[in-house]
Amino acid sequence: MKILWNSKNKNAGKIIANVLLARCKKNKQLYGITIEKIDSTKWEMKYSYPIDENRAKSEGFDKTSINADCYAADCYPGCPYCGSLGFVKCGECGKLTCWSNETSLTCSWCNERMDNIAYNGPMDISIGSD
Repeated sequence: MKILWNSKNKNAGKIIANVLLARCKKNKQLYGITIEKIDSTKWEMKYSYPIDENRAKSEGFDKTSINADCYAADCYPGCPYCGSLGFVKCGECGKLTCWSNETSLTCSWCNERMDNIAYNGPMDISIGSD
């Protein structure tokens, strides 16, 4: 977890940010999602960007673990490969794949088929290496 100072508003204090890893549902490429903490359970997705597997591991992004309800900020561009604004957590491997409200999807990490996908509130997110 990284703590950043908000330079726009000196009275606002610290911004707590973290990075989630996800894979694109279309090409299975890895990308990072920068999230900022809003309150005790809410995080806002701000940025997304392609990221190299080695860099993600060296930065420790493959060890992220939070219980969160993530919302897309107005500025959030979505998956850098296909533009999907959401993600789904695989029930088999626990990793994230981008999502556009489909009811069925194949996990881009382990190829497990996910059916009857629906938003169910905050989730525990633990991202590990392959």
